Amino acid sequence: MLQPDCVVSLIPGTTPDDVEARLKSPLADFAMGILPDLGDMTAAVRHLAAAGRLQVAELVELVAPGRGERLYRGLVWMAKMDLVRIMPPATEAKAKPAR
Repeated sequence: MLQPDCVVSLIPGTTPDDVEARLKSPLADFAMGILPDLGDMTAAVRHLAAAGRLQVAELVELVAPGRGERLYRGLVWMAKMDLVRIMPPATEAKAKPAR
């Protein structure tokens, strides 16, 4: 399940044009009613290209404030279409070695 602290990155070489091409495919017809608009998905790609990777919550806030539910679904769809990679949250606090 996609969580706000999951980390999203682009599959190398992904461009906004790739998102548009996947959306135009007949394979995307079933999902059109639940996906975010093309502008939000291409903006997500641009932000990821600039940042390298972002937590889902950060990306949603940058791209689609108030429309986050749709972008969450769009990110999962983009992962299925091999446009982005979604990773579990990184463990920030590692156990300190005993002295």
